Parts: sequence; structure tokens; C-alpha cells
Amino acid sequence: MNNWTGCTLTRENWWLSHGIWTFDPPVHIYNGQQGSWASESNGFATGTEGYARFFADNCANPVLNSRSIQVHWNNPYVGSNSYDSNGTDTKFYVPQPAGGGGNNATAEFSAWGL
Repeated sequence: MNNWTGCTLTRENWWLSHGIWTFDPPVHIYNGQQGSWASESNGFATGTEGYARFFADNCANPVLNSRSIQVHWNNPYVGSNSYDSNGTDTKFYVPQPAGGGGNNATAEFSAWGL
């Protein structure tokens, strides 16, 4: 995730509906920095699906402090991959990520403060 919010994003919660973590989301993603994580299938015909939720602090715009950004990915064994930022506070903008197709997908989320 590219952090263009003017805030420090601190990992609040992260979980997988299925699959395993290759590596966990970072504890902090500082403003102007990128944080990476990965999950993968851990069984036959399972795919991977998960969420990462961050809260904002040390924001240049104090209105953004303590607000949340949540991203979701689903790379099923069969069917199309999907991504969303449902659960993100409306003071942030997180568009559909770049990339994200195929079985070994890489999706690049970006977040901005409004």
C-alpha cells in the first residue's frame, strides 16, 4: 500500500478468510512510504482472501487522526480476483488497486487523505 494520506498508518487488524500469510502487513506505513504484505493458498483448490486494517495517527490534517483504512483482496481458486476498500473511513480515498490479475496476483493499493 502506498501511503499518501499525510498520516502514519498503524496496523490495527489483519486476517485471512482462507490461505496463509507469506508475510504479515507492516506495523507502520509512514506517509510517503509503501508497505507490503502477501498471502497465498495453503491447500488444494482454496485460493486466498484477506483483509488489512490500519488506523491513522500523526496526521498533518488532525481530522484524519484515529480514522481507519481497510483493504480486502480475494484471489479464489476458480473465478476472478476482486479487491475493495469497504470499511475505509470516508475521509480517505482508496481507489481500485493497480494490477491484481491471474493466479499469482500482485495488487497495489494507494491511499490519500481528503
